[in-house]
Amino acid sequence: MKSTIISIAFLSLLLFTCQNQNQSEKQTPAKEKSDTVYNAALIAKGKSIAQASFKSMSGKLMKAMKEGGVSNALKYCNLEAMPITDSLSKAYNVTIKRTALKLRNPSNKANTEEFNLLHQFKSDIEMGKKVKPIIMKSGPHSNTFFAPITLKAPCMVCHGDISDDTKSLIAEHYPKDKAIGFKVGDLRGMWSIKFEDKK
Repeated sequence: MKSTIISIAFLSLLLFTCQNQNQSEKQTPAKEKSDTVYNAALIAKGKSIAQASFKSMSGKLMKAMKEGGVSNALKYCNLEAMPITDSLSKAYNVTIKRTALKLRNPSNKANTEEFNLLHQFKSDIEMGKKVKPIIMKSGPHSNTFFAPITLKAPCMVCHGDISDDTKSLIAEHYPKDKAIGFKVGDLRGMWSIKFEDKK
C-alpha cells in the first residue's frame, strides 16, 4: 500500500513537472515573438527620428556653409546643434544624443555602454561587416536605439584631412576637438535615442 502511494505521488509530480515544462515551451516562443515585434517597431521609430534629426541639422548646416563658408558652418554647429537636438527630443518625447569616439564637442561624451558599442561598430565596419541599428534595454521602463553614423563625402571638409586654416577655425569653437582625420565610410559616431515606456 505504502509503495502504491509513493508511486502515485511520483507519477503526479512527474506529470506536474511535464505540464509546467510544456507550458513554458509554449509561452517562450510567444514572448520572444512579442519582444521581436516590439523591438522592430522601436528600431523603425528610432530610424525615423534619426533621419528627421539628421535632415533638420544637415539642411541648416548646408545653408550656413553656403552663406558663409566653413567659418559660418562651424559657428552654426557650435551654437545651434545642441539646442536643435534638445528641441527634437521634446518634439518626439525621447532623449536624442549623438556621441563618438573622437569628439568635437566634449558634451557628447559616451557613457560606458555607448563607448563599448562604438568600438563594436568601428570594428565591424573595419572588417567590412554590415552594421545595423539595435535596441537595448536601458532601464526597467526604457529602451535605447543605437545606430552608427558613417562619414559622408560632404562632411570631409571639416572632418577629413583638413587645411591649417580650417584647423584654426575649428580650434576657435572647439579647442579640444579630436574629430578629424576621417575617411569616407569611417565610423563618425552613433545615434543614441532613449525611449521611455508610458507606465
